[in-house]
Amino acid sequence: MVFGGSYIAMTQTPTSLHTISIRGMHCQACVSRIDAALRKVSGVTDALVTLSPARSKVWSDGPTSETALVRAVESAGSYTVTDITSEALAPTPQPHDPLHAPHHATHQTPLHTDPHATQLPTPEYAPAAEPDTRPALVRLYPLFLIVAFITLVAGLATAFRTGSASEAVASHAASLHWSWHSFMLDFMAGFFLVFAFFKLLDLRGFASSYAMYDLLAMRVRPWGLVYPFVELALGVMFLVRFQIPAANIATLALMLLGAAGVLNALRQKKQLRCACLGTALNLPMTTVTLVEDLAMAAMAGAMLLWPASA
Repeated sequence: MVFGGSYIAMTQTPTSLHTISIRGMHCQACVSRIDAALRKVSGVTDALVTLSPARSKVWSDGPTSETALVRAVESAGSYTVTDITSEALAPTPQPHDPLHAPHHATHQTPLHTDPHATQLPTPEYAPAAEPDTRPALVRLYPLFLIVAFITLVAGLATAFRTGSASEAVASHAASLHWSWHSFMLDFMAGFFLVFAFFKLLDLRGFASSYAMYDLLAMRVRPWGLVYPFVELALGVMFLVRFQIPAANIATLALMLLGAAGVLNALRQKKQLRCACLGTALNLPMTTVTLVEDLAMAAMAGAMLLWPASA
């Protein structure tokens, strides 16, 4: 098998290869959990789980039930098997010394059609695809674009709520104060509604990714399933101006809690996916995520200290 870039010969010759496509993996911890679960299935001689592409290749030395493999994946966490295929392998014995092993026919190697595969002494094995090595700021472009659109729409909504620019100038400070307050309410409404939408596209996948770093979701798993609906409710409250003080208090608490989890992950130098936009976009966990949470907390705190009626 392939382990840490080395080759280790199997003591049993596999007769079947199962390729499993998996949804819900977000980090190396997911890979390790699924790998361990698959190796416990009766008949499995080896397994190779990759994050990109999100799949597993499982070798067995006998008729292994696909149902058992699916159950093993799902038992490892909030993961879903989207496809599974099985094929019989030619009964070619596996050499114990790869340096002196005889050459084998390449037609026995279904994985060599993978453009990311690299030739190894045993043709059935291929390494994981290379991770996204683009700079973090480039990978965060979708997040920047979404926030820019939310800012634009919030600004337009504020302009319509407060009247024309000439009227705002004529009203001097009072109108200007209200304009900024209204802008923050519209921005937070758009922020929560858009971010909740992306999380709800794959609720279980988001919950699994969120539990990797959020301090509360780590301990209370259902919190990851509830959180997008909390965001949705807060977005509606800000949009229709309902119970704004309560919404600001909830936002302040949620954002500070989220910032604490992000800061903890950054300090430990964990390589995680940011779950702020669910699993639809593969965004890296960086200081940008921390700034995002703190900025929302700052706006909520500002509106609590200086309400519109002040």
